Formats: sequence, structure tokens, C-alpha cells
Amino acid sequence: MMKSNISKTGILSLLLAVCLTMGHDGSAQKVHIALTESSYVGNWVNSAQTTNTYDTNYFQTNGLLRSWAANAWLNNIQTNYSNNRDGTVNSSIIQVWDPGINNWQDSQRSVYSYNTNGQVTNELSATWALENWRNSSRMMYNYDLSSHLTLSNYQTWDLLTSVWINARQSVYINNPNGTVKEVNVRYWNPTSGTWENYEKTLYTYNASDKVLTTTIQRTVSGAWVNHSRDANTYDGNGNLISAITQSWSKPGSWKNDMRYNYTNNSDNRIAQTVSQSWNNGSWENELQSTFTYNLLGIVDYSMTGFSVYPNPAQNFVTVTVPTQPVDTDYFIADQTGRSFLNGTLNGRQTAIDVNPLDSGIYYIHIGNQKEYSVKIIKE
Repeated sequence: MMKSNISKTGILSLLLAVCLTMGHDGSAQKVHIALTESSYVGNWVNSAQTTNTYDTNYFQTNGLLRSWAANAWLNNIQTNYSNNRDGTVNSSIIQVWDPGINNWQDSQRSVYSYNTNGQVTNELSATWALENWRNSSRMMYNYDLSSHLTLSNYQTWDLLTSVWINARQSVYINNPNGTVKEVNVRYWNPTSGTWENYEKTLYTYNASDKVLTTTIQRTVSGAWVNHSRDANTYDGNGNLISAITQSWSKPGSWKNDMRYNYTNNSDNRIAQTVSQSWNNGSWENELQSTFTYNLLGIVDYSMTGFSVYPNPAQNFVTVTVPTQPVDTDYFIADQTGRSFLNGTLNGRQTAIDVNPLDSGIYYIHIGNQKEYSVKIIKE
């Protein structure tokens, strides 16, 4: 097996970004756990794990990233979210685990502003230093009258002058249907006081507006030159099943670099991804990520004021609710969503007979819209 060209830091950063994005997909079916394994001597071995936590509104409140070492999961990075009432993120704080003091240390904070359409207009980031949050960077977004992104401008904070300094901007050119046709990345030249082209990304789509190819070009002596490209393949349901990354090499041809194979669930969500690198004319496994979802919007009942005991249970479980319920229904389902028992809460404490259930993991869903869900184990 060849040595992976993906660093440990790269693995953790990529996994965290992917899982947090999927965790904020706006649905009640969100990634709960993502396990990433590395290929070693033909076997998959633990590498990293992300665990996402949600509140009772199914808004993500935490993303925890851990790495595998010494046969144990070790804390690495976590992001805590504060959300607005509409589910958009108000602020996020990234913390890094300090094994020396066995505690989390603040690292970066981001505060978000939105327009009336719920689109991000400003992202203000600060770093934790000398027991204070200090400005570090900000990203500003502009949209056209059709709410399509047209410009993002990245600036850094100058501690000496206490002013924002231009650093990078991305100019978006959109197709009439709103898909992105081209993105031009420019860097600020402080000497000339102008933006200079650096990179542009060109997109093509299929009839369903799924991205087929992404081609990146960079400027060399004032001319655009191919740098890399991605080519995507989809199944009949429009699910991504393969993506190949290639780099441009002399004398003018595309060379395979990485391939990503996707396996999807029956409900069209990603179940697993496998990344492979191109080596001596064949693909070799690098990483494998397996995703577990909160299939029914399952949340941590300790956050809601609900409790269930005993858990694990053998004969009965008692559901305690914070207020007197009024005709509140419940049902018990397994991990696939198949319902087994149902009834109505008859007070702040309700005993439920679970003897008919086989041993295994179940969820008590409370409310007609499954407002609250509690995981139980039947012994």
C-alpha cells in the first residue's frame, strides 16, 4: 500500500467540514455520526469520528471531532453553535482539546449576519488570545435581485492599524437558472492597490442541474492554464456515485489523482464514501467514511426536560414530562422507523409496558410530529 498523500490534519478538517455541512442541511434527517477509516495493509482501521448533536428543533448545537490513537477515541476539535429562531446559525465557537489540562480551549469564534432571505451577508471571525476575542477576518457576501450570490470578499484585520485589509475576493457568474457558471478568485495587491486574477473555476451541468465537471484554471504569465478538474457520475435517481479528480500535466493531458465512490441509502442520502488514490495505473484505497443519521429527528432528551427510566429496561419504562400533557400521543419504533407500540401520556408520569418488545434499541417518539424522541434499550 502506498503512503497516503492526505495528512492527518487534512483528514480531520475535511471530515469536520463535510459532516457539519450535512448536519446543517435543513432537514430532520441529519448526520449523527460519521466514522472515517484509513486503509492499512488491506484493512480499514479507525482514523477519525465526528458526532453531531441537535436540539429539540433539530438545529445543530455541537459537532465533535475525535481522532483514533492508542486504541481509543481522543478529543480533537469541537464546534458549538448558537442558532437563531429560524435555524440559521447566529454564532459558532471552535474549541481545541488541550490534553495537558484535560479541557477544551477556545480557538475561533464566528458571528453571522443575514439578509431578509436568510442568506449570509457577513461572517465575522475572531481568535482567542490573551483571554480576549480579537478580530481576525471577515467575509462579506453580495447577491443579485434573484438572490444569487455574485461576490464574496475576504478581509483580514490589521492589529497595528485596527483596520480591515482586502485579501481575497470571489466573483460569481451565474447561469440564467441560478446555477454557477464561473467563479473568479482574485487576490489583493497592496502595492498596486488592485485585484489580480489568480484562479477561476468553470462548471458544467447535466439536464437535472447536477454538476458534471468542475475545471480549475490558474494564471501563468497572464494566461489561464488548466490546473485540475473533477468529473462526477450520478445514478438514475440523481445521486452522486463517483467523482474523479485529475490534475493537468505536461505535455497537455489530464492525470488521475483521486477517486471518490459513494454508496447511497434507499432514501437517497449518502451512506458511505470511499476515497482512492491513483498509483501505478490502478486505484488504491485511502479513506472510508460511513454515515449514521438521526433517521427520525432523534434528539437528546436531557435537553428537553423529558426523562425515561429505567434505561435499559426489562418490563416497564416511565416517561416523565415537565408539564401536564394534554392528549399527547406517543409511539415506540425501532431504528428503521417501524412502529410497535403506541398510546397517550396520561399525566406527568406515564408507565409504558415494553414486555412485548424484543431486545434491542428503540425510540419513544412523543407528539404527533415527533416533537421529542428518546432512545431506549430493551433488555
